[in-house]
Amino acid sequence: MWLKATAPVAVLLALAAVSCRDKYELIPVLTLSEDKVPGSGGTTTVTVGADAHWTISAEYLCDETDWVSFSQTEGDKGFIPVLVTCGKNPGTNPRDVRLVIRTPENKASIVLTQTGAAAGNVPQWLELPRMNKTSLIFAVHDMNGNPYVNRSTSGIRNWSCYYDPDAGISPWVAYPLNPGLIGSGSRVDKWGEIDPCIPEDKQINLGGGSYGGGWARGHQLPSADRLSSEANRSTFYPTNITPQDYDFNGGIWLDLENKVRAYAYASDTLYVVTGAKYDSSSAWSGSSRGRAARVPDAYYKVLLRYKKGDPSGEYSAAGFYFPHSASIAGGNFMDYAKTVKEVEAETGEHFFASFASQFGEAQATAIKNADPNVTLSNWK
Repeated sequence: MWLKATAPVAVLLALAAVSCRDKYELIPVLTLSEDKVPGSGGTTTVTVGADAHWTISAEYLCDETDWVSFSQTEGDKGFIPVLVTCGKNPGTNPRDVRLVIRTPENKASIVLTQTGAAAGNVPQWLELPRMNKTSLIFAVHDMNGNPYVNRSTSGIRNWSCYYDPDAGISPWVAYPLNPGLIGSGSRVDKWGEIDPCIPEDKQINLGGGSYGGGWARGHQLPSADRLSSEANRSTFYPTNITPQDYDFNGGIWLDLENKVRAYAYASDTLYVVTGAKYDSSSAWSGSSRGRAARVPDAYYKVLLRYKKGDPSGEYSAAGFYFPHSASIAGGNFMDYAKTVKEVEAETGEHFFASFASQFGEAQATAIKNADPNVTLSNWK
């Protein structure tokens, strides 16, 4: 469970009789002084209330284990404070642990969250938009589809997402693209995969078929942009998929995906953000294994190109913004080309957030306002 930061937090598992025996044992109570600890490590206190001998343990809800310790792991009845110590989180993703107390007849639990890297330590990769929504989860994948830690530990980065667990989709997925990252291989169609960077209970399992309601399973990072087997498998994570109209998906959107790959082959690196616009009034898909997702009202791509020695500018940028509609499926994607600044105005996002700090505000403003038709005509 991903919890919002509120303190103190109490799991008021009612102190009620649960046995018909002569001796009643009351269900124990756990109270956390803070339900979040910082990524740098820290402590919090869990108060145990029980009327019998108890033990406490940690059940890890993520890939990492053994990062929690207790000042004591058992005790007798009464209300007893236990100090919980968390080690440093090496990654940018939050991680969860369930603290479980057991007595001879009962048990109770509460979830503690450790945040990821501090906002100032979020990677300054050129493809990343600004992230300022605390309800969303930022996750980065390596080329094997596992959580990305850093270059020395994880190798080359694959793709990042900003996942909305309430909507069941990511408002954007960001990734670098070039011939080496595209690689070689074929599509694996592993639809039942679950993203290891995100709690499983926050994801929609699409292995049994598409979204209910007649929607296609539309990739944000296209499958054809990552052809090595493990990297391709990761593109089928539900955090990279949205409910998309079949005709739109196989028409104008597919045409743009193919063109973006062509742009990448003509670049040193193309930094891509693929996004879906929706809000609280957007429709829901039908149910897939008991869960539904928001159906986007619009889709977009913004592109930042790097080409060393390009006389028109080593860095240049352009965008596309589409209504999500079958009515434009047979259209020309160039009719929907926009400046990056125009796509920002449509979506409320701030793209290529670290560009200005690396290359200056003037250049950032210039490439975001450049005529997309002129810019894209130079990407040959």
